[in-house]
Amino acid sequence: MSCIARIGAVASAGLAGVHGMSDIKIREHAIEIALDGSGNGASKEDLDAWLEKGMGGYSTEELREAFSKVSDKTHWKNDVDAVVPASMKAILEFAIPFHTGGGQVTFEDLEDGTLRVRAPGYWTNGMDG
Repeated sequence: MSCIARIGAVASAGLAGVHGMSDIKIREHAIEIALDGSGNGASKEDLDAWLEKGMGGYSTEELREAFSKVSDKTHWKNDVDAVVPASMKAILEFAIPFHTGGGQVTFEDLEDGTLRVRAPGYWTNGMDG
């Protein structure tokens, strides 16, 4: 029986060298690490490419700043439900999954230059911690 830990992109940036790279698999917006060493996984190049793709060309600071505008004020790991300027849509399509570990982000045009954005949070996406 294998033991798997699943983490989102936001938690994976410092991963190289923590576990053997062969113990790491890429799964959409998250990675899995076989904690018992039973993995058959990803190279450092695979992980770097996955992180770069998940960041959409934005810096971690840009993603963090955008996410802070929509994250739940009680706890950032809760589901996302916020109204933002429509101009934020492009970055939020990357910032939200980057911080929450995936899930579908939906945008509702409120017809006044703003969007209502909703997405499952870190905990809803099955992330631990």
